[in-house]
Amino acid sequence: MFFISIFLTSLLRIQAQEFVVNSTEDLPDADISDNIFFPQTLRSALENIEAHGGTQIRFLFDNLTYNLSQKYQLPTINKPIKIIGKGSTIHGENYIKYGLFFQSGANGSEVEDLRLTGFTVSPLSVQCNNSIFTSIEIFNNLGVGILLNNASNNIFISSKTTYSGFKIHSNSGDIGYGVQIDEKSNDNTFDGISFGCDLINFNQDLGNSKDGLYIRGEGTVVRNCVFAYNRRNGIELDQPNLNARPTTIINCDFQTSRLMQYAEVGTSDYNDTANQKSGIRIFRGNNITIRNCVFARHRSYGIESGVSGSNIVIDSNVFCLTPANRQMTEFVGNAEMIGESAIKARGNNLKIANNYIGKVKNGVSLFNGDGISIIGNTIGVVDSNVVFSPTNDGIFIGDNVKNLKIGDAMVPALGNRIIGSGRHCIWAQCYDTSKLFVIANNNLGVDKIIKPALPCGESGILLEGNISFVSIELNNISSLQYGIRIRSLPSTINSTIVYTPASLTITKNTLGFVLLDSTQKNNSEAALALEGVKNIDVSRNVLSYSNKGIVCSSDINQNISIFLNQIGALSTTDLVKVNASHGILLKNGCTGVSVGLLLDSTSGNLIYNNGGAAVKVEDSSINNLIVYNIMIGNKQGSISLGDGKLYYDEKRDRDSSDLDSGPNSLQNAPVVTNIDIRNLDAVYLAMLTGKSGRKYSINEYLTLKLPTSSQYLMPAIKPIRQYQVAIPESGVVEISKDIIDIESVELMKKGTHTITLTATNEDLETSQLGSVFSPSGTDLSISYDTTKSVVIGRVIKTYLTTKNISEIKALNVQIVDSMPAMFVIDSVMSTIGVPVIEGSLVKLTLSELNAQDSVEILVIGRHTTQEIHKRYAFVYSDSKEITLANNEDSLFIIIDPTQVHHSTSEFPPTYFSSGQTLRITLNSNYKVVQLIDILGNRVYHKDVNKNHRIFIENIPFGLYMVILTDEANKLNVYNILHF
Repeated sequence: MFFISIFLTSLLRIQAQEFVVNSTEDLPDADISDNIFFPQTLRSALENIEAHGGTQIRFLFDNLTYNLSQKYQLPTINKPIKIIGKGSTIHGENYIKYGLFFQSGANGSEVEDLRLTGFTVSPLSVQCNNSIFTSIEIFNNLGVGILLNNASNNIFISSKTTYSGFKIHSNSGDIGYGVQIDEKSNDNTFDGISFGCDLINFNQDLGNSKDGLYIRGEGTVVRNCVFAYNRRNGIELDQPNLNARPTTIINCDFQTSRLMQYAEVGTSDYNDTANQKSGIRIFRGNNITIRNCVFARHRSYGIESGVSGSNIVIDSNVFCLTPANRQMTEFVGNAEMIGESAIKARGNNLKIANNYIGKVKNGVSLFNGDGISIIGNTIGVVDSNVVFSPTNDGIFIGDNVKNLKIGDAMVPALGNRIIGSGRHCIWAQCYDTSKLFVIANNNLGVDKIIKPALPCGESGILLEGNISFVSIELNNISSLQYGIRIRSLPSTINSTIVYTPASLTITKNTLGFVLLDSTQKNNSEAALALEGVKNIDVSRNVLSYSNKGIVCSSDINQNISIFLNQIGALSTTDLVKVNASHGILLKNGCTGVSVGLLLDSTSGNLIYNNGGAAVKVEDSSINNLIVYNIMIGNKQGSISLGDGKLYYDEKRDRDSSDLDSGPNSLQNAPVVTNIDIRNLDAVYLAMLTGKSGRKYSINEYLTLKLPTSSQYLMPAIKPIRQYQVAIPESGVVEISKDIIDIESVELMKKGTHTITLTATNEDLETSQLGSVFSPSGTDLSISYDTTKSVVIGRVIKTYLTTKNISEIKALNVQIVDSMPAMFVIDSVMSTIGVPVIEGSLVKLTLSELNAQDSVEILVIGRHTTQEIHKRYAFVYSDSKEITLANNEDSLFIIIDPTQVHHSTSEFPPTYFSSGQTLRITLNSNYKVVQLIDILGNRVYHKDVNKNHRIFIENIPFGLYMVILTDEANKLNVYNILHF
């Protein structure tokens, strides 16, 4: 009866398609026959399912160990089955190669709550699809923990059970990966798995001997996993198919765990093998997204992308911080937590966005890539008044990087914030060509603009070597040595080869801020340094709080244009913003620099209240242009020329006529008193006041000829010669010199140029450019009539008058009115002839202008930006008998835009037309009303009372501008149509 009972029980189990493992012994094959079902081992259960059918194996007891002591390989699984392990451990006795082996016929299988250990190749091999593996612990195997070969759409997941979570750890040997996925295994998911660690005992080193997860297939999803202690990398991707389906790694932790309150693991020595080499390494890969992951201590990199990577997104990850931007507490105060870079990126079409990076060696390193965006990242944070930031560089750029965007010129929110880096916020050092960079809207060394700066140790931006086509714009920069530094780089192979940065634009940046640590100096060398560069435009930047504003040094500089910058503090009430030394310094044989643009009279820089000279030229720097700049309040003068001591020695004697105590800033400049170019031998006369008995070196320059009122705009265009003079007892030396440069004489005959001088005394103090001779009795005069000019807000109406005051007819008269680039011309007319508009120039050409006749040019337009409107006009004639010594004039208008309100809404006062009478009813507290016609003529002006009705009679129909002045003297401007 007993055997009948066993038989019936077994038969019922077969009918239920379930085999229950009720024995921990491993019976030899000879003891297993088709009809023996008790005792049931795992081996017999697998064989019986294969022989008799069935869909489920259930272990009867919880948490027991089943040793495969017979050392026979388990049968492979060729049918879909479900295995319920109940925490049981299957031990391969460190002899059997494979544990559970699911072949292609086992699609749709399920396994839960098992432990697999002691196998020599792989305890879990999967060659099936659409299967689910839940809460399996795989440990202490000599080989791969899980091997996927031609297996797709499988799920490996940890669930909350009474047994173990999903753990893969302590697997060793030459192929000791936690999981290995071959290139034919696609679309598998790993969720909630611990690779190399056990969260219950997180401080215990349980790392796998290779990578935690090695992926060659496509479409893998890894989420909510923890990777720690693995001897190589947490995850490595080597995907040979570069058209791969997307791979996603999301919400994973590396050498830390959010479930453990972001406790770190490993050791404080990042070279220790207890720390993974890299969190994620992409050797080859395409279409990969890494998002919301946390990285703690690693030997080399948090994320490393190889040169064969492409279409990779690294977004919203955290490195060596908690997601609340707090420094991890385990090893605070020790060396950097990642040995090389938080992110090392190579490859094409990479996006690195919205990441937070703390105490690492380098934030982001780039090499050999095309189409890389670095946007919205925070590198360096402040926690409890301590700065945690890269010990070297925030962003490093190496060779062969193209189409790089760091920040975004159009969207300020996409800029990066980099503070406190030990060396540079951004450093590019390139020998192989790197080009096409945009660095825009970043805060570099600046936590927030409204707070004190947290500068980088050396440079905000350092660009070196073979770099071209770079735009640096709209950045806020603070550093301890240089704000921006760009310099040439000798070849490491042949020192005669020098790589030169070229074709750069530096515009609209703010360089220099108040520092958090008052003992530090902001930009102690310079806000901007250019050392061996070519084809550089520097414009519209604000440079302050630094030692020097701009330093140009190198005899290989070529074509550097510096224009429309603000250097220093415009207000004497804000002198903390000034640069301690010179506004601009040209040194070390510097050449090829234009401070202001020769052909644009509106291009000058505003250089105010600096501690040194506005522009200092020293160390045999030649062939530089200084033109159209406004230089006021600089302690050592405006333009200081000549080779001399960089800093002033108070013990040295100074000229009695020297009005300040600055170096190389002699104030008693030579004055040209007459120039005669009518005779065959051209000559000029000059005079110099000085201390009796002293000797001076006089430098002679060719310059543009501007009126005395615009003397600060004069450029020293061309050095002609140098000679010596001595001051007699009278204290005044008179100078008479032939003009030996034929080209200079020809230019002076055209009326466009003249001669100016500087003087250098025995103490090597050099004066500014002397005043220009402007004789009376000229034949053609030109001037702006400021009494008739109208300025309403940004609308400007000017009259330019040219008169032939000679006794003869002037032939082929050419009149030019040069406008600022930001001035939009609405209309132009003249009393004689028809003027034409060519870009920013208004030109009028007359075949003749009779003696004592005049012509007037009317220009109406709008000044769109900035607060200074500068104009320059000149007149030429081909008549050799006509003297052109006073043939130019300039106009200087300061606009106060804060007093003008341009309404874009409906016209607030009520108005209507009745015949040619315009009636306006004011509905606000205005005190003055003006009406301006389309040509800029004021046709009505009246003081009015509040809520007053105005009747303006007999005015022509047309478009008018109404200007209402309120009680705060603010102008409100509207357009109306009277018809």
